[in-house]
Amino acid sequence: MDSGERAGQSGGWLRLGEATIHLERRQLVRDGEPVQVSWRAFEALCRLIEANNEVVTRTDLFTRLWPGLHVEDSSLNHCIAQLRRGLGEEIIETVPRIGYRLVELPVPFPSDKKEPLAEEPTIVTALSDPPGVARTQSRAWVVGVAVCLALVMGAGLKKYFDRQARRDEARRLTQEATTMEHWGNFGHITGAMERLNKAMARDPDSALLHARIAETMLRAGQTDPGQERIEAERSVRMDPSCGECQAILGWILFSREWKWQEASEHLRRANQLNPQDAYAHLWYSQLLAASGRLPEALGEVDRAIQLEPWNHAHVAMKGGLLYLSRQYDASIAQCRAALGLNPLYPAASNWLFKNYLMKKRYEEAARATISADSIYAGLSTDVEENRASEMLGVLRKGGIAAASRRFLEVLGGPQTRFRRYDRAIWRMQMGDDSGATEELWEGLSFRPYFMIFLRVDPMFERLHGQKRFDMLLAKIGLPADQDPR
Repeated sequence: MDSGERAGQSGGWLRLGEATIHLERRQLVRDGEPVQVSWRAFEALCRLIEANNEVVTRTDLFTRLWPGLHVEDSSLNHCIAQLRRGLGEEIIETVPRIGYRLVELPVPFPSDKKEPLAEEPTIVTALSDPPGVARTQSRAWVVGVAVCLALVMGAGLKKYFDRQARRDEARRLTQEATTMEHWGNFGHITGAMERLNKAMARDPDSALLHARIAETMLRAGQTDPGQERIEAERSVRMDPSCGECQAILGWILFSREWKWQEASEHLRRANQLNPQDAYAHLWYSQLLAASGRLPEALGEVDRAIQLEPWNHAHVAMKGGLLYLSRQYDASIAQCRAALGLNPLYPAASNWLFKNYLMKKRYEEAARATISADSIYAGLSTDVEENRASEMLGVLRKGGIAAASRRFLEVLGGPQTRFRRYDRAIWRMQMGDDSGATEELWEGLSFRPYFMIFLRVDPMFERLHGQKRFDMLLAKIGLPADQDPR
């Protein structure tokens, strides 16, 4: 019988050690009083119960409690210490250098007893003492209480201010990380994750911090599908009223998971909770564009720009939406405006690259894509210029077909998995439609960001109506039977 069946026989309450627990309500009660434990500590308890007296390794617990994150060993030790204070010291056994196990399993709480919620203390009226004794004891009692209160308040205030200082430091680190990750290149994203890990050590119960970690994991592009979503979903469970948490989860759900309807619900909820969140409008514009609703998408990105006109990401995204709308000259102007705000923003150069290809301005396209790659990788200007010089030489000598073959060579090897969308673009320039389609099918495993725009990207317009390509759109969840313009 598992813990769920046992709980079902007792109204959800289980007895474990010196405490009573309710897994669904995530409550732990001892001696009639609720025991406060962090949500991670309770998650660790759930994992230990699931193991049925078997050993749960520390690695298993770190993966369950901090997926994709590096945290200090003391973080897990703190969770186990909280549980031992609530359950009793002997209930959780430490298996040296391996992990932990429960020495007994929870049993159903007797159904004939009242639910073990904390009750109001019973007040007993004492017999009166003689008047003199009562006054002397009263004065002593008052002095004693005053001293105790002073000590408790002093300790409590110190604990409060220490906790507040840690939270303030975590907020500062989170804000620094958010600024860095929105800058756009891999070096900044790596630095952002380092700051978020430090913030997590100071304030592990911050819902927004978990959401920011999920966002940064997605921007880094190094994790398998699912890890970012788990972290973002955790942030929303911790605080459903956090608009930024809802927005980040929505963004991950459509850009990485391709769960369009669910993502739309979270993004609309985010805009209801915080209409001033420019990124919620930005991400919603991307979802609308991917779905073929380009005029609405442009209206949504304009709202983001109105809120943050200085933000290069919003300006560049409008350039991208104009490209998807086949307004190439307007898109080029918009992307250049974004680079004017931030010359090192690779997404703006990437959209320029696509515009130049569509207008057959191949030398400018080659420079734009090399610039985007160099910025993202943090390469020096000299390295970028050498790459551009080599590629322009190939282009001038052999034309776009020769340059495309050279780009495919450059985008091969270890990075092939991450660059399927770009490889498909170069195959389209060579006239290799079937090769481009197969590159895109191979991209399903990693899910490159730009694949969300596959239905409306003019680069692949001539593939529409081809069975294999339309099957790919259906796999992504994008209907192929509607004109994206």
